Amino acid sequence: MAIKEEKLIMSAELRARLGGVSAMTTHRWQNDAELNFPEPIKIRERNARIVANKRLQIIMLIFFLNIPKTYNLLVLLLSQ
Repeated sequence: MAIKEEKLIMSAELRARLGGVSAMTTHRWQNDAELNFPEPIKIRERNARIVANKRLQIIMLIFFLNIPKTYNLLVLLLSQ
């Protein structure tokens, strides 16, 4: 059985890539059913996320390109 390699990103690095958003911001996004933010993977007591996750890639791209950070834009893109 082949093991699929997936790159993990720790929550602190994710927040830094998203322009330095707070832990509370990612917590709110994660708990917002309408936004459907990817759930973290627990590694001991730390949170990590799979970079290959399409939703996470879209979110990181929005922030990297400095597209206006509007909640409705995120909801629209992630609902597709």
